[in-house]
Amino acid sequence: MREPLILSSLGVTASQPDRVFALSAESPLTWAQWQTKVEDWAWTLSQLDAERVGLYFDDAVALSAALWGAWHAGKTPCLLADALPASLQRLAAQNLALAGDLPDAIRVEPNQGATKRAPLCADKTQVELFTSGSTGEPVAIRKSLRQLEAEVQALEAQFGAAISPVRVLGTVSAQHIYGLLFRVLWPAA
Repeated sequence: MREPLILSSLGVTASQPDRVFALSAESPLTWAQWQTKVEDWAWTLSQLDAERVGLYFDDAVALSAALWGAWHAGKTPCLLADALPASLQRLAAQNLALAGDLPDAIRVEPNQGATKRAPLCADKTQVELFTSGSTGEPVAIRKSLRQLEAEVQALEAQFGAAISPVRVLGTVSAQHIYGLLFRVLWPAA
């Protein structure tokens, strides 16, 4: 059996910085490069007054860096289900900064200094996701990093030995729970 999968330590240090974290159309992204993106997002988002940050990215790797960056900035990331004008209008009344592939969204800035990050507190670190709204208005659901780690560990226990090592190709948006688990969290762990 492999070591336990601990999401709260990702984005802090890479034991193998040159190991490939993800493949993109342009080139492979190493763990060290991903961590630089996390640091840039953590720096950018730490400058905001808003406690919650709405994230919407078409690219799961970009989402992962912004997600961990938000967590390390002490923010609660809210994964927006879509970028439709009506959805964005519903969120406009909330004190919610927006980042990612959205109009007028915050753009990541290079980190302005060395940052020393500690592992995240799995019980206090949260993400907010939205239901599909198929039976009415979308409902926000909060999950702690501890809950997400438990879900990833359950996936690993059930399927990990049968599929390792493997490249992950996803068709479900990482903005939703299954896409988040299968395209971002489990592969990163």
